[in-house]
Amino acid sequence: MVFSLLEKSKKAMTYLAMVHAEAIIVTYIWTGKLIGSLGAVISILVLSFPTYLLVEKTFE
Repeated sequence: MVFSLLEKSKKAMTYLAMVHAEAIIVTYIWTGKLIGSLGAVISILVLSFPTYLLVEKTFE
């Protein structure tokens, strides 16, 4: 029970870290600086799904 919860927590943290890194990179590319914009937010949403699939595959 606790081990299963720990595994899920590890998977969630990996996913959040990857999406956070993508968010910084995409925002920088879109705006040329480290501030947000609507285009960056949309890109992050589009990129987060493949990241989710990658994390799911990794932790199988």
